[in-house]
Amino acid sequence: TVIWISIVVLIINFMFASLLTTLVGQKSYMWGDNAEQIEAWFGSMGKTMQTLLSIMTLSGWDHVAGVLAEVIPGTVVGFSIMLYILMCFFTVLSLVTGIVNNSFTLAQKNEDQKRMVAMEDHRAIFAK
Repeated sequence: TVIWISIVVLIINFMFASLLTTLVGQKSYMWGDNAEQIEAWFGSMGKTMQTLLSIMTLSGWDHVAGVLAEVIPGTVVGFSIMLYILMCFFTVLSLVTGIVNNSFTLAQKNEDQKRMVAMEDHRAIFAK
């Protein structure tokens, strides 16, 4: 179950990472003095995915947004980060809710089977 959540979050991270590596990481020269920092955050797919994981856990997202906002308009950066965080949050929340629901359904089915076996045992006893 945790594996499915990880896979879906990994797919979301991969989609955003490919976009950010292409649009930001490969154009790090546009940030002038902060070009090395942009290269460290978005220079490759691995670095970008690590940065996105950090943003998803709300660790240092404000610093990343501040540096990105030097070239990209701040409202676009803020909206994009908010969209990414919300997408990851609701994805994980819906998957966890589905897993809990599935567990409750299986538990109810097992309980029903136990009741049926107990009823059959009682019927067999009274039928003698």
